[in-house]
Amino acid sequence: YPRLQTTVTVLDGFGRPVTELNSQAFAVSVDGRPLPIQGLRTGQDPNAPAAVVLAFDTSGSMNEGDAIGQARQAGKALVSQLGPTDQVAVFTFSDSIQLVRDFTSDRGALIAAVDGITAAGNTALYDAVGAAVSTAGRAPAQHRRAVVLLSDGKDEGSVSHIDRGGSLAGAQAAGFPFFAVGLGPSIDQAYLQDLTNGTHGQLLLAPSPQSLQSLYEAIGTTLRQQYILDVDASGVDAASAKTLRIEVNHAGTITGAEAPLDLSRFAPTPATTPPVTQPATPVVTAAATPAPGGHGGGSTFLLIAAGGLLAAALAGAGGAVYLLRRRRPAVPQELRTPWRPRPEDPGAVFVGTGPLGNMRADAWLESVGPENAGRFPLGEDPVTVGFTGDCTICLPDGAGLPGARFRVWRREGVYMLHNLSRSGGVTVGGKPATWAVLEDGDEIVIGASRLRFRMGDGGASA
Repeated sequence: YPRLQTTVTVLDGFGRPVTELNSQAFAVSVDGRPLPIQGLRTGQDPNAPAAVVLAFDTSGSMNEGDAIGQARQAGKALVSQLGPTDQVAVFTFSDSIQLVRDFTSDRGALIAAVDGITAAGNTALYDAVGAAVSTAGRAPAQHRRAVVLLSDGKDEGSVSHIDRGGSLAGAQAAGFPFFAVGLGPSIDQAYLQDLTNGTHGQLLLAPSPQSLQSLYEAIGTTLRQQYILDVDASGVDAASAKTLRIEVNHAGTITGAEAPLDLSRFAPTPATTPPVTQPATPVVTAAATPAPGGHGGGSTFLLIAAGGLLAAALAGAGGAVYLLRRRRPAVPQELRTPWRPRPEDPGAVFVGTGPLGNMRADAWLESVGPENAGRFPLGEDPVTVGFTGDCTICLPDGAGLPGARFRVWRREGVYMLHNLSRSGGVTVGGKPATWAVLEDGDEIVIGASRLRFRMGDGGASA
């Protein structure tokens, strides 16, 4: 202090990192007072290293379908994406927690550690989250911390020593993001969603082991594209509680978030105040990391684009607070009163090149309920599905969810679904979905409408 350091992740509406932003794109303030940004770096800078904890579920179910083999490949793919100064720790969890490799930048040692993991036992998921917090807490000073946790099941076997609430509270207090990857149909999705929401991370769903590598590579890319802001907080009174705000201006859209900022540890102690002996119990605080040189505090921000608009979240010194504020660009007149199908219209309306008809496509969506309304092609361009006229596929009756929508696009050879509705309302294969990798035959439900994702020969049958 007075130098503060902030890590910011900016993703577009498709979950891809927004690159090539400069310091003019960001604004930082405390209680409305602008603070000058003295420097900006990205995660690719060797002087801004990351410390990543890889936590692998190695319960016995991971032996099914070569899940453990695919998990190894995914972990090694992420390790290979990181920079030479980034460090990784690897641990596994089943009946107990096993630290396979502590933090190191030795890529050969990390690859060997990941290659050596095997699967057996139950799933101590809650203990795994607690162990991830403790492991990341040992990361070298000044490293950006993150946890990538893979799980294919629920906390089972009564092997965890902490409960659900305690594990979530500890993760939220730690102040760094969890990237949770849920594999298969038996995951505790509600828990993983609460975990990633509370830490401002991301939940990614992998319907099959073959989906894991692309998801891990996407996480690695995100970590490499983070922004690190150095902020001058001179003149800010550290003795009183503050509100920290950060804004980002991307393509004319400005989004910001606020959170409490506690700088009391840097406040000068009055000479008349006798020293107070603090208890030995360790305290975890999200903003306790001093900036390089030992002169300031740090905080972590996550900014995710939703529906083309940036959503901001940050971890502050007193815990995490989420506050979303948007300033939208001008809306075209024809979209201010969205067109919707009439109630008597039974099926979807494709606003674009039209239904698939006799055309051929590599992938498509079939509208299968309430009535079969045709097939809609998918390609490189994203397709938005919902109940308003600005969607690519405009569905009929919203069934109480008029704002629900999702987007599908192809990324690195696989099709991804992103639920753009903050209130939920979208399921894939019967499970609520925020992010999901789609596989042939997956049924997507939004409101009263059902669609099926298909891949292969999209030609119409004779």
